[in-house]
Amino acid sequence: AAIILLAAKTFQLVVLEGKAFKDLADRNFSRISPIRADRGIIYDRSLKKLVSNLPSFDLVLDKIDLPKDQNQRAQEIEKIAGIIREESLALKEKIEDSKEEKMLIAENLSHEDIVLLETEIRNLPGFQIEKNTVRDYFEGPSFAQVIGYTGRINAKEYQNLKPENYFVSDYLGKQGLEKSYEEILRGKPGVFEIQKDAVGKKVKEGIKTEAVSGQSLVLWLDSDLQEKLQEELAR
Repeated sequence: AAIILLAAKTFQLVVLEGKAFKDLADRNFSRISPIRADRGIIYDRSLKKLVSNLPSFDLVLDKIDLPKDQNQRAQEIEKIAGIIREESLALKEKIEDSKEEKMLIAENLSHEDIVLLETEIRNLPGFQIEKNTVRDYFEGPSFAQVIGYTGRINAKEYQNLKPENYFVSDYLGKQGLEKSYEEILRGKPGVFEIQKDAVGKKVKEGIKTEAVSGQSLVLWLDSDLQEKLQEELAR
């Protein structure tokens, strides 16, 4: 009976729950950060840029690295809240209510916030600054209905996408060509890995995979003609 019980427990841990335990062990050993791929540019027929990329920076939290001591955790959250000018209690509730281990804390950080965070980030385990990109639409009113737009990924979209291609702080195409050509424009992100020992000390870091830039689109549209038509129709 003891042997049967032991075999059943072994089967449960190795076969039924093995992947979950392996993922947990990997998470304790390594931390993954995205290397964003440059999203493809969109041109008109004369190779005039209609859409390009602008650099952006986000503050992201990996909750597994937060201090276990509640007082230290509260102090860390309060310090972050002061930098990004948010109520510490509201930020604490936001972190505790999130079901995701890795979550977006603040997006499109200002230069002032980045400078302040960079001076403190080493003393704030779990928090990190991630480089991102946002789209710059040169002729927004004239081409919005065709090009569409990108937006921050939401929880439902994130669950339905391949986790190796998207991160919790990513943007993706929501409408128009940005959505239709998402896989082509997006490219493939790279991965930067930090390995830690049992006490959380960094032992190794480096690029695991390189990012592959997205492809660009050349449309048949003539941007000058499009603008002229819009002016005439408005008149």
